[in-house]
Amino acid sequence: MRKKFISVITALIMSAVCLVSCGNDIVSKTGSDSRAESTSAVKTTTSASESAGQSEPLEQTQTETTTTSVVSELTTTAETTVSEAEKSVTSADTTTSQATTESEKVTTEKQTPVDVTLPYHNAGVLYCADDGEYLYSKNVSKRISIASTTKLLTASLAVNYLEADKLLTVGNEIWFIKPYSTVANLSVGNMLTTQQLLYGLILPSGNDAAYTVAVNVARAANPGKTLTDAQAVEVFVSMMNSFAAQLGMTSSHFANPEGWDDAGHYSTLEDMIKLTRYAMGQPLIAQVVSTHFKSVQFASGQYVSWTNTNSLLDKGSSFYLPEAVGGKTGTTEDAGNCVIAVIRHGGKTYYCAAMGCKQPSDRYRIVHSILKSKLGI
Repeated sequence: MRKKFISVITALIMSAVCLVSCGNDIVSKTGSDSRAESTSAVKTTTSASESAGQSEPLEQTQTETTTTSVVSELTTTAETTVSEAEKSVTSADTTTSQATTESEKVTTEKQTPVDVTLPYHNAGVLYCADDGEYLYSKNVSKRISIASTTKLLTASLAVNYLEADKLLTVGNEIWFIKPYSTVANLSVGNMLTTQQLLYGLILPSGNDAAYTVAVNVARAANPGKTLTDAQAVEVFVSMMNSFAAQLGMTSSHFANPEGWDDAGHYSTLEDMIKLTRYAMGQPLIAQVVSTHFKSVQFASGQYVSWTNTNSLLDKGSSFYLPEAVGGKTGTTEDAGNCVIAVIRHGGKTYYCAAMGCKQPSDRYRIVHSILKSKLGI
């Protein structure tokens, strides 16, 4: 009996040892296998526990801990990867944003228009004679004093009534000029041609030449009348207004041939465009207004040289403009500093004007600004 009892006890001990050994193997395998296998072990252990009616065994706790650790590590790694990706995207976006900003800055700088409102000018225009289009306009319908730009009308009447080579004699009409007038330095008794007289009218803007033109045109238009100098000037002024009306200059009125300030002497840039178009259509006027410097000898023997007051034609001036082919300047107290410039660019003709400027140079600055902004020249 004692031996039999010892055998039973020994068998029981061996069974216990086997159970412990098997349990250790399961724990060892669960801690080292893949996530899928660990999940299977969890299910197996849980089923055994539930069938035994016992609380959650140690093996299940260890397995879930291992599984949680693995999941946690994978999640952390994924989150780190996502975070790094987001940083990369953010960095890329920042770089793109900076590049875009720089690109927009460059584009903005290139497209920033020139401020054509400065320096100050009372009225201004850029008009394409070929297309009949205003590219820039400021107060083009406003009544303004026009100073010596008036002489484009005086010259237009001259070419209509006087032959270019007609010999004219300077008389006492030159004493009608006002103090401080710009002059062509004519003297009573000088004999010169109409063409030469027009150079003296336009280039130095001679007021004396304007009065000599006036009396000779009036007398040529009225050959059967004997007109005094004063009467001839009066007739000429009337002819100026009639001729302007024929050109469609409905907002203009003229009181003298040179453009001196007068309450009855005014125009608009719209009207002056019409006058400029007509004047530039006359070959002799177009030739004269495009000339920077001219030396002539009168038939009476005197030599004289004239320089155009239009700095756009002067190659030695900082305002020189190769595209300028003519025009007329003017300056009086009421009118300020003025210029009507004729421009040839891209096979087209443009009229660009700046009127009522405060400084003589401002009129040229405005013209350059308008042309740069609108035509790129």
